[in-house]
Amino acid sequence: QELLGSKHYNNSSVEMTCFTCHTAHKATMSGHNLRDTLEVDGEKFAADNDNNTLCLSCHATLGPFTDVKKEWIHDPTANKDSIGPVVNLHTKHNLYDPENALSTGGSGRCSKCHMAKTATTAKAYDIHTHSFAVIPPGQTLKYQSVTTPTQGMLNTCAASCHRNGGGAIPNFGITDASLANWAEGTDLALADTLWRYWQGWGWTGIKEVPNVVPIGFGLSQNYPNPFNPSTRIVVDLPRHEKTTLVVYNIIGQAVATLMDGEFDAGRYEVTWTGRDDFGLQAPTGVYMYKLEAGKYSKTFKMLMVK
Repeated sequence: QELLGSKHYNNSSVEMTCFTCHTAHKATMSGHNLRDTLEVDGEKFAADNDNNTLCLSCHATLGPFTDVKKEWIHDPTANKDSIGPVVNLHTKHNLYDPENALSTGGSGRCSKCHMAKTATTAKAYDIHTHSFAVIPPGQTLKYQSVTTPTQGMLNTCAASCHRNGGGAIPNFGITDASLANWAEGTDLALADTLWRYWQGWGWTGIKEVPNVVPIGFGLSQNYPNPFNPSTRIVVDLPRHEKTTLVVYNIIGQAVATLMDGEFDAGRYEVTWTGRDDFGLQAPTGVYMYKLEAGKYSKTFKMLMVK
């Protein structure tokens, strides 16, 4: 069900199924019976989740990996220094260590971020999300009052690495292995820390304009509008306030939270990349975005096109 809602199933290049990555007809050397070879556009690759060849066999030369050459994937060890910088640019991390040779937990391994562990059981078929979406740390803060089916909401950064970090992975003092309770004070504190990194790295796209202190609250019309794939919104805050900037669809459902927290006085440029709070691409259409800061509230329309 998760796969059917993911970009991997709906992408324009090939319709993926479970058997694109897994095989049910023979045992393989990989866990979860992942394929150990892939044929992509008539070219055969040795495939391994731990060194990213399972993902890069398809993704090389496309999207954020345009600069990764297909021939590099045939020898990922020899070409690690060429592949690494491109992947690091995508992940915002400075170490490329998918096979965990440097005790980073597998930094830069595609599945660490795009297939976060979600299971509260030990069943092998119920262990990783197959939406391939990265769940931002802000979701843990947003859903902390949820009580079922889990306590609170996990986030990819904590579940995959930082909640039980070791070696080169900072855990910020959190070593709770339970996936059932994400509403504990330590988890909320960790989520807050990770959310600040997330926003600073530009995934959510909040940048403060230096040396500007507005005299009043303000919300700009997004630019460009219509847009594809991203658009920019300017927010003015004349004083420190609890601030939210949320994108809604045409029927009033919250789609993406762009700002949510305490912000100092200043001018902020906020970029929306067209993805919802779970990292999935939002469909083409009309959206509303609403700023609430103190008693100030303002809403604009915007149009995302393909």
